[in-house]
Amino acid sequence: MILASAPSRRNGPRSSFRCSSARNRAGTQDPYRRRHDVPHHHGNRSAADEADPRQGDAHQADAAPPDPGEAHASLRSVPPAQPLTAPHGPIAVAERVDPPNPDVDAYVEQAERWPDEITALRPILTASGLAEQIKWAKPCYSHDGGNILILQEMKEFLAVMFFKGALLTDPKNVLEDQGPNSRSARRMCITSVDDVTRLADTIGAYVAEAIEIERSGSQVPPAPALELVDELRLRLDADPALRTAFEALTPGRQREYNLYVEEAKQASTRSARVEKHVQRILDGRGLRDR
Repeated sequence: MILASAPSRRNGPRSSFRCSSARNRAGTQDPYRRRHDVPHHHGNRSAADEADPRQGDAHQADAAPPDPGEAHASLRSVPPAQPLTAPHGPIAVAERVDPPNPDVDAYVEQAERWPDEITALRPILTASGLAEQIKWAKPCYSHDGGNILILQEMKEFLAVMFFKGALLTDPKNVLEDQGPNSRSARRMCITSVDDVTRLADTIGAYVAEAIEIERSGSQVPPAPALELVDELRLRLDADPALRTAFEALTPGRQREYNLYVEEAKQASTRSARVEKHVQRILDGRGLRDR
């Protein structure tokens, strides 16, 4: 798979693909760059494409993501697309290719951090057979109603986050988890259009594998039973109301509290951390909830 070229206004040195080594490039952004100056490379758009109705809740940023298996808008049947071209040759195009989504067009127009990188990624993802739309206020890509990946603009990198990335074989070793509580999602980090160009074939191959995983109905195995650190376990044993409130928290919030307490080296510090957050637990709030 070859990437259709997209202009980039950032010409810094090439970076590695690991999220942990991504440089903070916020200071290199041109505050006067106009979003409508960034061209899109998706072929011609018909009047029907422009008139296509989209979901009304597409830009609600505070909507909580459902389970990755939740059904989304199905792919629309369109005539076979002409191969996208680049200086090195054509892009392989799937049998069904959705036209550019106007909501994603608008998102890129307003993007401040990574508009060029998103513009370069879009033809790769849609040519791989994915439908694009805005979900959870971000560009989201699905296949036959199943979530495959989402683009997340971070401060130091653009994350290509695969919902079931933990099931991908990752032969190129370019995926990272998002933290100690992440079990299913894995992300690929992009810091330049050059990254997209060099990773184009890898992205296409990973998308193809993710589609097959979704088709097969495979699921990430459930997390093992949480083994609580002694100080937290003893405090819950001593207070039935606190235990009830803790068990009512989501598994992710429970693990986060446990990790937070466990990280302390001294028993006294671990106990102090538990006591500090007793009221938050009773209020049904996670460690990072406001």
